Order: sequence, then C-alpha cells, then structure tokens
Amino acid sequence: MSLNQTHNYLCQQGSSNKFYTLMLNSTSGGWVVLSHYGRTGTAGTQRVVKSQSSYFAALE
Repeated sequence: MSLNQTHNYLCQQGSSNKFYTLMLNSTSGGWVVLSHYGRTGTAGTQRVVKSQSSYFAALE
C-alpha cells in the first residue's frame, strides 16, 4: 500500500539552504518525490529519495 505525505524540508546544497515542499510517495524501494516545489521552481518529479542525509524536516 502506498502512502503519500507532504512535508516541508530544508535542503542543504553547499552553502545554499533552500526550503522545499515535497510530496512523497512511499514505495517498496523507498520514497518517490511526486512534486518538488522551492525557490527554483518545480523539479525532481519522480526522483527516488535514496538518502535523506541532505534533507531535514522543517516547519512541521
């Protein structure tokens, strides 16, 4: 059974910290990003989240 969750995350990329709103879909292989909204627009659709090391829960 899949589970969709929408969370706000802080993504650290080098010296740049950006906030994103991610809609995540739980799959057998991990999390798939259904939508990825941030200051740079929309990106990352259908990208598997293999590691959450660069994402930190924020504004929960």
